[in-house]
Amino acid sequence: MGFDSGRDLLRTRGGALVLQRSAKREVSGRVPVSMELCVNMAATSIRKLTPLTVLLIGGAVVLGLYLLARSINMQQGTPPSSDVIDRVVDAIAHQEGFYIEGSRPARNHNPGDLTSDLTGAGVGKDAQGFVIYANDSDGFTALRAQVTNFFVGSQHYRPTMTILETAQTYVHDATAGIWAAYVANSLGVPVTTTWEELV
Repeated sequence: MGFDSGRDLLRTRGGALVLQRSAKREVSGRVPVSMELCVNMAATSIRKLTPLTVLLIGGAVVLGLYLLARSINMQQGTPPSSDVIDRVVDAIAHQEGFYIEGSRPARNHNPGDLTSDLTGAGVGKDAQGFVIYANDSDGFTALRAQVTNFFVGSQHYRPTMTILETAQTYVHDATAGIWAAYVANSLGVPVTTTWEELV
């Protein structure tokens, strides 16, 4: 904003800029805004806050933090009993064909047919990108880690997902419905059941 500066910026009063005549010669230009001016204006504004305003601002901050924490907690689930995890692990291993001699999961010691090594125990990947484990024990440990993620949440899975929604992410093909039905039947629940409902 331009002005005839036979006036110098002096101070703030009631949140407004107050200009006062100066003996300096007049120049044309802009109001210089300095850090000191900004701090002074903020301090003046803060001093004018009523106790009620301070209380309302404090309450809004507390409410915002509460809602943020609640949102984060909603994305995190509770691990179920080891029995539930073992039943899901066994159902996935059956559905992936691990118990069929010569199948890819059997050859790779990878009962979940996983493409991501969640435990760091993998010794490599096959030509199709599936993790190879040194033994079945390592493969089952990795599958248990994956199933636990269904219940507690991860980058790809949330405890609020249904078994069918999980299958659509896990399988990536037309067999997702079959996969979901097999896992759900092994637990005695419908495919619309969420993981958090099984805890």
